[in-house]
Amino acid sequence: MNSPKMFRRPAVAMFFAVAGVCLAGSAQALAPQSLQSASDVRLGPAASRVATVLAALPRYDEKALRTSLLALASPRIFEATPVLTVTALREAVNAEGVKAQVSVDPTIGRARYRLGGEPTTSTLAMPAAREALASVSGAHASVLARLGIPSAELSQLRTSVLAQQDSRFNTKGVFVNGPSVAHGYITTVSRSVGGILVDGSNARLVSRHDGELESAAVSWPRLALHPQLRKFALRSREELAQAVAAKVAANESPDATVRAAVVLRPVLDGKSLVHVPALRVAVTPNNGEAGEMFYVDMGKEKAAYTEVSADR
Repeated sequence: MNSPKMFRRPAVAMFFAVAGVCLAGSAQALAPQSLQSASDVRLGPAASRVATVLAALPRYDEKALRTSLLALASPRIFEATPVLTVTALREAVNAEGVKAQVSVDPTIGRARYRLGGEPTTSTLAMPAAREALASVSGAHASVLARLGIPSAELSQLRTSVLAQQDSRFNTKGVFVNGPSVAHGYITTVSRSVGGILVDGSNARLVSRHDGELESAAVSWPRLALHPQLRKFALRSREELAQAVAAKVAANESPDATVRAAVVLRPVLDGKSLVHVPALRVAVTPNNGEAGEMFYVDMGKEKAAYTEVSADR
C-alpha cells in the first residue's frame, strides 16, 4: 500500500518545545517549569493543608511574572492574533472546491472544519504510517501557520497515529486478532504566550491514513487581558495557598495529590472574551474516583466577569 499523500502546500518549521512570544517592552518569556508544580504533592491532613498547598505551588518569580503580564496587556499582543474567517479556514486547509462543513465564530476565535462524504474504511500498515508521521505533523503545523497562528505560541504539539487492531474471522470461521493498522493521524497543540499557558486555546487536527485532512477544531481567540486589570499586583503565595486550601473539599482524602499551574484563564467581560491570570489547581484522589479542577485568581485587583460555559 502506498504511503500517505500530504497537503499540496509545503510544510513549515515545527516547534515542539514551549517557546515564548516576543513581548512588548523588555519582558522575557518565563521558564515554563517555573509556572507549574514540580511534582504531585500529597494533600495530607486538613490541619496542615495550607502548608501542603504552599509546597505544591509553582516556584515562579513574582516580579518577572508581573512584568510579563504588563507586557501581555499591550494592544500589540491583541492585534498579533489572527481573526479567523471562513475564507481563511478554507484556504488554510486547502479546501477550495471540497465538500466540507465549515464554521467560524470570530468573537471567540473558534473554527471548525469537517470533510464531507463517507468515512474511509481502508487502513495503512503501521510501519508505513510511522514513516509518514513527521510529514503529516508538518502538514498539520502548516495549516496552523496559514491561519496566522504564530509558531512561538505552539506548545506541547504532538502528532500520533490513530491505530486499531485488524481483527476478523479467518477461513475457518474463527475470530482472530491481527496486527495493528493505522486509519489516521491526530495532532493536538496547546497555546503558550510568554511562557504562560492560555487555557481554552488549543487545536486538534485529524487526517485520514492517506494524509487527507478529515477535521480541524481550532480555538485561538485574540488575546486580551481583562480591562479592569491595570497594575497586575499579585496575591502572595501564602494568600494563594490559603485560597486553594479553602476550596479543597474538607472530606478529601489525605492521600489525594494536588498540583497547580499558572495560566491565563478565559472569562467573559460582558460579551467579550478576556483573560485573567490564575492558578489552575487539580486535586486527584488515590482511589480512582474523579478528581476536581478549579481556578484561583492571582491578582489583587478585583475584576468583574462571568464564567465561560463549557459549550463555548
